[in-house]
Amino acid sequence: GQIYYYNAFNANKDGEALHRDMYRNISRFTAFQGVMVIRTTKGLKVAEKFGNFFAREADEMEIPVIHCDSSFGVMLNHENKLTQKEACVQTALLYTTSDGKRLIRVHTISLPVTSALCNLFRHADLDTIIN
Repeated sequence: GQIYYYNAFNANKDGEALHRDMYRNISRFTAFQGVMVIRTTKGLKVAEKFGNFFAREADEMEIPVIHCDSSFGVMLNHENKLTQKEACVQTALLYTTSDGKRLIRVHTISLPVTSALCNLFRHADLDTIIN
């Protein structure tokens, strides 16, 4: 579900926002029976997972209803020395559409690895960090 708060609701003032919010909830793509798995490069480990899900097994997240506004977070731990120049994180989501089709969606991100702290700051976006 979704919770919205309209302070001192007034139909004249908040009616349009209520209409927009209800339309968004009804019209957005929604999937069901989701199972998400997160894999990492050797040397990294998923330490914690955050979000609205049930941890069926250690590496699986069971998500009864998922939509485009759903979000999840993970905390990665650095276990061993990373020998490659890149570290990869991959998520796979198996879900059922409202038509009953079972689909899988996979996202992979490759991140550069460095042992020199100066390289980290050299390639950082200062505006994003400060603002």
